[in-house]
Amino acid sequence: AFALLTSIIKLIDLRKLSVDAPLATLALLEHVAEKGATATEAVLAPLQETSCALFTTGLRYLNKPKEVIEEHLHAFILRERLHHERWLPMLAVIAAASPLLGLLGTVVGMVKTFTLITVFGTGNAGKLSSGISEALITTELGLSVAIPALVLHGFLSYRTQKNLSLLERYAVEFVTATEDHKVRNSEA
Repeated sequence: AFALLTSIIKLIDLRKLSVDAPLATLALLEHVAEKGATATEAVLAPLQETSCALFTTGLRYLNKPKEVIEEHLHAFILRERLHHERWLPMLAVIAAASPLLGLLGTVVGMVKTFTLITVFGTGNAGKLSSGISEALITTELGLSVAIPALVLHGFLSYRTQKNLSLLERYAVEFVTATEDHKVRNSEA
């Protein structure tokens, strides 16, 4: 239940980490390189929420030195990383611990079976089957939790890392575009 709840929360978080494709940000980066911060609202409007927030942060510090812009964009990405990577390790722990809990149940079931063998002998199959059944059910439950949790952890980790990597790429491209704009203005 906890793995399912964690997965649902992370899927919702992943939807909030809305990052545009590289082609969608190209117009904004070209606009910043050519014109700076003038009339950027129209270019920012079609962007996804997180991409827009990243570029808005960069535009807020556009007249600052390159290092200051980089630091503010890096801080933004770190906040996003911290928010979107939380609970992912818990999902990995659940995926790793579930088979071990199933194995623990298997051992308990087999101990019960051997205890029944010492009391009743091997002639009573009905008594023996309860311990074996307990062992198999716990193994099945452990694996039925672990496999989906592992798959969801892999999917969520991949998508989160992909989107955060795109944000890092956009931050570098934004700083490059601002430097291009500053060079063009100094030459003119």
